[in-house]
Amino acid sequence: MLKKLLNYAGVFFFIVLSLGTMTATGFMLWLNWGYYDELNAIKKELNAIDGVKVLNIWGHDAETLEEISASIQLKNKGTIILKNLSKDQFSYPNNIPILAFGGKFFKTYTCCDSITLGSSLNLGTNGILAKEINKTFLTPRALIENFGYLKQMIDSIPVFPAMEYFNSVDGKCEYYLSAIDHQSEDMDPIFKLIDAEKEMEFARNLVWKNKKCNAVK
Repeated sequence: MLKKLLNYAGVFFFIVLSLGTMTATGFMLWLNWGYYDELNAIKKELNAIDGVKVLNIWGHDAETLEEISASIQLKNKGTIILKNLSKDQFSYPNNIPILAFGGKFFKTYTCCDSITLGSSLNLGTNGILAKEINKTFLTPRALIENFGYLKQMIDSIPVFPAMEYFNSVDGKCEYYLSAIDHQSEDMDPIFKLIDAEKEMEFARNLVWKNKKCNAVK
């Protein structure tokens, strides 16, 4: 009798486990379908802008199911790599991160009580160049329509190893910004671990008003 009960319990447990696995798999498939639907919708919207061709669009569906970036070509002008286009990360006009603009890539060192390294440039009202740009872009279309205006400013960014120093609008953060004339090996540039250690050491030895970011001499 006990043996039969144990067998029944084993079968019941197997059924529950199988149903749970099927439910989880179905949920993940649903998330992926939603992610790709959004990605395709963003691609369609960008391609609908006059003079714009989407060269590539990608994201990190295996990680967050939300981050979407796109490389676009503007007819007779140049390219832009837009970042954070998904509805969960989209935050125009405050934050408009780009990975490249008109052939320029970027390197940023930021001090807000601690140092962070970056490879994108924020063209929004909370960005490094907010005072210089002095314009508000509510959509990617608005940003694209001001390509020439923005390119003049971006072309003035010094090319690494030269850098330009900025303060944030609220005065809480400091930045060093450089342009890079070549593309990173990665589609979505990130610092490799060994390079990040060197970059961090380099950043600590920059001149910061906030002493928390200075290297211990």
